Amino acid sequence: MNLTPLMKAAMIAVRDCMGAQPGENALVVTDTGKLAIAESFLYAFHSLGIDATLIVMTPRDHHAQEPPPEVRAAMLSSAVALLITTKSLT
Repeated sequence: MNLTPLMKAAMIAVRDCMGAQPGENALVVTDTGKLAIAESFLYAFHSLGIDATLIVMTPRDHHAQEPPPEVRAAMLSSAVALLITTKSLT
């Protein structure tokens, strides 16, 4: 598979910046406006042997909103949580 520039950047971010390790679990939270970016990070996690889950939600109405309770619970149970959303979450 040929990696896109976004996939290459995601690999660097996951491996070098986040320091995520094989065997860890990760969560990628996104909304419908940022799905392509989130999928690149999901690919990076999986390529590095990290068990990653993707949650896609409806974009929030404004910045600093709480995520839905189910998303919050998933974030708390993950070693790494990456939030790639149109509006920032708290």
